[in-house]
Amino acid sequence: MNGLPSSDHNAEQWLNSLPCLKHLTVLITGATDGIGKAAAIAMARKQASLIIIARSYTKAQDLIECCMRVNPGGRFNYIHCDLADFSSCEDAVASILGMNIQLDVFVANAGIAFDYSATNNQGLNKTFFVNHTGHFALVTGLLPLLSKSRFARVVLQSSLAHYAASGNYNLYFLPQTKALKSSYADSKLANLLFAGSLRRYGSLIGKPYFAVASHPGYLVTNINKEIVLSGFGQSVLAVARGNYNPLMLSLGYRFGLMQPSKLSAAIPLLHAAFASRPHEYTGPQSLFGLRGAPGHSAMSQMACSNALSDMLWSKSLSLCLTNAKRSIYWNHLPSHFHHCES
Repeated sequence: MNGLPSSDHNAEQWLNSLPCLKHLTVLITGATDGIGKAAAIAMARKQASLIIIARSYTKAQDLIECCMRVNPGGRFNYIHCDLADFSSCEDAVASILGMNIQLDVFVANAGIAFDYSATNNQGLNKTFFVNHTGHFALVTGLLPLLSKSRFARVVLQSSLAHYAASGNYNLYFLPQTKALKSSYADSKLANLLFAGSLRRYGSLIGKPYFAVASHPGYLVTNINKEIVLSGFGQSVLAVARGNYNPLMLSLGYRFGLMQPSKLSAAIPLLHAAFASRPHEYTGPQSLFGLRGAPGHSAMSQMACSNALSDMLWSKSLSLCLTNAKRSIYWNHLPSHFHHCES
């Protein structure tokens, strides 16, 4: 199928109903594999121009070749960025701002689940940094460019895992001293909180749908495949240690309670990115959000906390300003949103 990921009929029907995106330029992270790759190729099929943020030049070029096959006249650019490294994120912001292009949609899709003890070059939890902090630096650094677009939208890819978050964000802005077992869940909650902060910022600059979030439902990807394929026995042992996630993932895989394709799992993200009136949080509507057509998805109580999103914004912005070589990218932003709360 011309380099496209395997798909199902309903997802193809939904994609066919999406209007042409030729007038839009979309920046996407995490697009060289899995759901992100399916989303990028789908956008290319609808003639969107793409800016691909990735660490690997080889993988990015492979994706660009796939996109060129489905849209030979399309415009596809690669920008190197390691989301675990603040300096790399800052350099990517500088490169994009220097391209003199329009930017309409930022799709923050990249999501990683490293070992609980893994840290970046600053000693900060690596999973959280990639999934939230790196994206925070990129998105906020590019807000002046995004705000010039009449469409202007940011999509944060979250997860059902956000319900398991601790919400203790002080741990992620200090050098890590112990394994942080809720780091993935905390990062997915952070995606929702960041979207909320961006909406409040958007209200200040007249962009009422400036930021939304989505989740893909359930699909075996690089993030969870080792857990799923480790075997049912290992899942049961994990339950004995108080960790139910491997068992739930394993049962979902065994009984087919999952999205039928990578494109199906990408549809909620595409809906969030291009629907004329998107939901604040979009996800599949069947089997408790594991699969199905896109629609409104419920968030946890913590995800709706203005106080928690305000604290996370302040800490994330402070990290950017402290580490930046060019603070001009972030020093125009408000440090909090207390004055915006109802």
